Amino acid sequence: AAAAAATAAATSVAAAAAVTVTEAELQGVPALPACRATVTWCDSSVVPAVYPIGISAPAPASGAAAFTPEEPFLASISTSQLMTAADSDRRVLHVEFDVSAAAAAMDFQPGDSLGVLPVNDPAMVAGVAERLGLDLAAAFMLQWAEGQAPGGAP
Repeated sequence: AAAAAATAAATSVAAAAAVTVTEAELQGVPALPACRATVTWCDSSVVPAVYPIGISAPAPASGAAAFTPEEPFLASISTSQLMTAADSDRRVLHVEFDVSAAAAAMDFQPGDSLGVLPVNDPAMVAGVAERLGLDLAAAFMLQWAEGQAPGGAP
C-alpha cells in the first residue's frame, strides 16, 4: 500500500509539473524583459567565490575603522512586518536590522545605501537545480549583455 501511495504521489507531482498554459490564458500578461546578462560556464579549475562575504563581528577583520562595501557587516533582521494586506498583489515589508554589535564601526548617514544578501532554502535550490539539470558545484560568470550595462560600463 505504501509503494502504491508513493507511486500515486510521484505521478501526481509529475502531472502537476507538466502544466501547460494556453495562448488565451496569457492575454494581458506582459512579456519577459530582455535578459540583461550573459552566463559563461567555467571549467572546474575556476574557484567559486565564497558567499556570503563579510562578518557579524563588532569590527572589520582587517582592523579598519569602519565597514565598507568590500568588507561589509552582516546584520541580522530584528523585525519584519508585512505592511500590505495578505491578499494584495504586492508585498511591502517594514524591516529593521540589528547593527548594535557593530555600531562603533559603522558610519551610516541618511541617504546611504544598504545591500541585501539573501539566503535561499537549500532544499529548494537543490530541487530547482535537479529540475533544470544543473550541477550545484559548477562555477559560472555573469557579464552584462551587449548594450545592457548601466552608465556605459563594459
